[in-house]
Amino acid sequence: MSHTGDNLIPIPTKRFRPRRYKPGGLANWSGHLPFAQNLVAGLAPALIVELGTHFGESYFGFCQTVDELGLVCRCCAVDTWRGDIHSGVYGDTVFAQVESYNDLNYRRFSSLLRTTFDAANAQFDDGTIDLLHIDGAHTYEAARHDFDLWFPKVRPGGVILIHDIAARKKDFGVWRLWDEIKPKFISFEFIHNWGLGVIRKEGGEQKPFLDFLFNSSPSDRAFIATYYADIARMVEMEHELAESARAIDNSFLTVYPHVNGEYTEARTVISQVIPGDWAHYVLELPQGSPTGPIRIDLTNFPCVIDVSEIVLRSTSNGLIVAEWKTCRELGTLRCGGHLRPIPKDEPVAFLSVGVDPQLYLPDLTALTAQPLILEVRSRVTRDVTSGLRALDHLIGNGRPADPSLAAAEAQARESYDHERALRLESERKIVDLTRQLEQQRAALASASAAAEAERRRRLEILSSGSWKITAPARSLYGALHRIFRSGRDDGRSH
Repeated sequence: MSHTGDNLIPIPTKRFRPRRYKPGGLANWSGHLPFAQNLVAGLAPALIVELGTHFGESYFGFCQTVDELGLVCRCCAVDTWRGDIHSGVYGDTVFAQVESYNDLNYRRFSSLLRTTFDAANAQFDDGTIDLLHIDGAHTYEAARHDFDLWFPKVRPGGVILIHDIAARKKDFGVWRLWDEIKPKFISFEFIHNWGLGVIRKEGGEQKPFLDFLFNSSPSDRAFIATYYADIARMVEMEHELAESARAIDNSFLTVYPHVNGEYTEARTVISQVIPGDWAHYVLELPQGSPTGPIRIDLTNFPCVIDVSEIVLRSTSNGLIVAEWKTCRELGTLRCGGHLRPIPKDEPVAFLSVGVDPQLYLPDLTALTAQPLILEVRSRVTRDVTSGLRALDHLIGNGRPADPSLAAAEAQARESYDHERALRLESERKIVDLTRQLEQQRAALASASAAAEAERRRRLEILSSGSWKITAPARSLYGALHRIFRSGRDDGRSH
């Protein structure tokens, strides 16, 4: 068993890095994913049921933990995937995304029940659910109904999660339900990220993680709440760092075959582009390009692109169908969109003045109506200065002023400046986030050390001889205190 900080919180796994994070642009549950992972790891459930899944951030967080730890556990998500008064009404697109993600990753142990909570209730026997997550409609009446209906389905010792206990907006009333039930059960609450209530049903086997969670002192409870809020913030910063890094290098070469008289996104073939060095791209076109010329978008940002060769091969035998290797051959290819040819010696070069540089191969319908392999050798340079200088030289050497070249130059300068500003902003954000992340880690380590020191101090007191000697006196004092409090309560009741 590994531990966080200096062994303060007993958890059996490392910190969680969610695969599905802020799906659909929503982050309503993101802040509770680290705790949910630790909860599943510590509880080792055999059955998890979620009421209200939407894009599946919380549900697939549970599933990811089950998968990574190899737990023998069945997971069930219950939702109509039609929306409600708080999430809004939506069509089948959301369910299609969730179903596809589930089929791809967790189908062997995860089921999606597309029905109402009431209708699904009969599919589960009483006392069988180890972990129940309630996150349906958020009015008091709806939350109360869901809790009362599904509580019998939870086994003794099982855990119930209730989301949005801290949301006091519009007609949200989960907080009212939470205020009513938390004094009646073994409970813990998180206030961050709209709040999450945790309840343990009486009975069953005690687990170390749950024992620590529910039976800690007030100071330890405060530390636990802060710890998971801080860990959630670190996960968020790591996600933002990754997104910022991807924003810098999110570059692609895209090939559009011509099928049924058109170019469509559905039939594109894509390869990532790494700017700076020569690269050999090999892409398969299963249907070839039977009704028109192949279109190659050499990248998707302003840059200079050198091309040394383009080759088409038959997939069946590997023989060359067509090739363009010399400057003269490559120079015959038609440019479109944001692509402009640059007059220079070998290799053939092009200037992309925007995000849509298009290069068209000749219409070879008779040869390309078969499965093909397309090979492109090219080099991408983000700095467009050389391309702009070539255009300046072309215009300034006495050639007739071509309005399209002048417009291309202006557009390239504007696009490049915008792209450079975005890259600089992303790089600045990475530096800032990295610094914040290190500060957060240092603060968390310091808080963990302080909390552990306090815990050890209390253990030393509890194990000391004086504490043991005074045990009878403390026991007598406790009994007298309970008698006094009982009598005082009886007096108030009359």
